[in-house]
Amino acid sequence: MSRLHSHPLKPDSPRQHTLDDRAIDNTFASRPAQGLEAELLRAFGFGLFVIALVRTAWLCDDAYITLRTIDNFVAGYGVRWNVVERVQTYTHPLWMLMLSVPYYIKRDPYFTPLLASMVLSALTVWLLLTRLAVTPISGALGALVLTVSKAFVDYSTSGLENPLTHLLLATFFLSYWRSLETADLTLPWLVCGLLLLNRLDTGLLVLPALLVRGIGMPWRRALRAAAIGLAPLILWEAFAIVYYGFPFPNTAYAKLQHGISESTLIGQGLLYLLDSIAEDPITLLATAAFTAAVLRASTRKHWPFAVGILLYYAYVVRIGGDFMSGRFLAAPLFVAVALFVRLPIASAARVAPAVAAVCIVLGIIATKRPPIMSGADTFVLTPNAAMGVAGVADERAYYYRYTGLLRWTRDVPLPHNATVDSGRQARTGPPVVVRSTIGLFGYYAGPTVHVVDAMGLGDPLLARLPAEGRWRIGHFERKIPEGYVATLETGQNRLVDPPVAARYQQLKLITQGPLWARRRWRAIAAVAFGR
Repeated sequence: MSRLHSHPLKPDSPRQHTLDDRAIDNTFASRPAQGLEAELLRAFGFGLFVIALVRTAWLCDDAYITLRTIDNFVAGYGVRWNVVERVQTYTHPLWMLMLSVPYYIKRDPYFTPLLASMVLSALTVWLLLTRLAVTPISGALGALVLTVSKAFVDYSTSGLENPLTHLLLATFFLSYWRSLETADLTLPWLVCGLLLLNRLDTGLLVLPALLVRGIGMPWRRALRAAAIGLAPLILWEAFAIVYYGFPFPNTAYAKLQHGISESTLIGQGLLYLLDSIAEDPITLLATAAFTAAVLRASTRKHWPFAVGILLYYAYVVRIGGDFMSGRFLAAPLFVAVALFVRLPIASAARVAPAVAAVCIVLGIIATKRPPIMSGADTFVLTPNAAMGVAGVADERAYYYRYTGLLRWTRDVPLPHNATVDSGRQARTGPPVVVRSTIGLFGYYAGPTVHVVDAMGLGDPLLARLPAEGRWRIGHFERKIPEGYVATLETGQNRLVDPPVAARYQQLKLITQGPLWARRRWRAIAAVAFGR
């Protein structure tokens, strides 16, 4: 035997790093392993995730905020929350547009978002196992981590945009790794643009990698790829400014113009991470461990993605996190898992049992209300019991009794609770109703009822007033100005406070006036420049 074979290269030798980098770069040269063992591992990983997906499938109240807009859209009222005014109450334009297609065909507010979410989530894990993972063992480990992650499974349904975000991230990595061979970033930029269109802040996870790659290319080619890829987002922003009068959703203004100090929000954001450690320890640990493993294998290739994850976490902390436990932590987890399963780890078979054991212990034994243990009658909680750290709630545990798939029967179609009933009853009541929880109520109240959201998410005036009294992250309640309900009921400005009355008149012109009227565009410019 030669000296080369009898003395294998040390793992930390420069030549070994070069070989590892080539293996990582060559996306499709290293095809996933074949054979009965490989197929069994993939089938086991996929089947386990699907079981958890079915056992936990649910919809949250916030999903019906988007569904009310979709219902108005397909009914011909426009893409709006209250039919009288153009207001964007959703943060995920791509998800809203995608759901509008099956909803237009079936008009089903329960199975449309639920089945769409389940199909996208299952497809994401299938791509992870069959296209992203280079070894069956690493793919199975990745699927196991996602299955025991409460954050990932809980928001693999819920009716929010997370499933589409995860699928787009999987598609991004496939296109990004292929671009290493073709030196063409157009497709990765296009997927990035769709990610931004689906939810703007998720772009932080992939933009650093695209920018770093673009620096090493001819600037014209890089600029052309970015321009083509971001075209859908640019077109949407142009539409939003023309139609709504603002480039960002009304929810962004409601959650940013509240008067809460920056230090308070940062403290709340740190508590959001603490809630994850208390409720779902595997999510943050797996994200950190897998990112560290990827950097250890090839820092030169993967540090931009690590920077993206850190930027995303910094953003989440800066905005105070969210009131839904784990919702904002699922996407960075998937990025870390997707990077990890691409590593050609020769010793995966040796470390797999230990990693699997840690996942099972932390994902089941150390996790409160683990998804894989969920059933039709488990984890059905009251609001107080579902509350975690600092007002961060286990939304699935609370809403599952009203919207959980395993609780559906022919006799009691879902969703079904007192909020749904009060929404239906509102159709025969006053034309203007003030609510603080608006999703299910607003959808079932229908287009004839003008729902004033006390949190400002669906109201252009309240979104621009400071919060008053107690608050919970994502829920910054506003005091209803005197005369506001009468103003909405009569169509005449009866607001008592002159500055508030003037601001309302300005916003009314933007959200209800003719699209191309000069007065409207002067008002848009005035608001944009703070006048």
